[in-house]
Amino acid sequence: MRKAKRPPARNCIICGRYFKPKPFAYSQKVCSRKSCREKRKRDNFQNWKKINPDYYKTKNEGNFSEYWRERRKIYRKKNPNCMKNWRKYNRNKYRDYMKKYMKTYRRNSKVKRAVVSSSK
Repeated sequence: MRKAKRPPARNCIICGRYFKPKPFAYSQKVCSRKSCREKRKRDNFQNWKKINPDYYKTKNEGNFSEYWRERRKIYRKKNPNCMKNWRKYNRNKYRDYMKKYMKTYRRNSKVKRAVVSSSK
């Protein structure tokens, strides 16, 4: 089996540091530092939003989150037993989830209360 040819080393387009791309990533232009990856992701998303400006718009040109909130309400009215049935068939899974959730919720709320009381 033939060994993969490594792409040539180059400079990162964000920070300018010299880096060696991953063996199979010939088009890699950004180094693997966290700050560079995050900036690349942000830039790519902003470019995507410019190309697709109508993606987050709704039929009624209202707020995106309000539109989906209304859709969920309508669905719940049409299917009133949906969550009840889901909990019935996934009882243990749901209980485990809620135990874990409440444990973290209580721990986080204690931390918040301690921070608020110490800042007074």
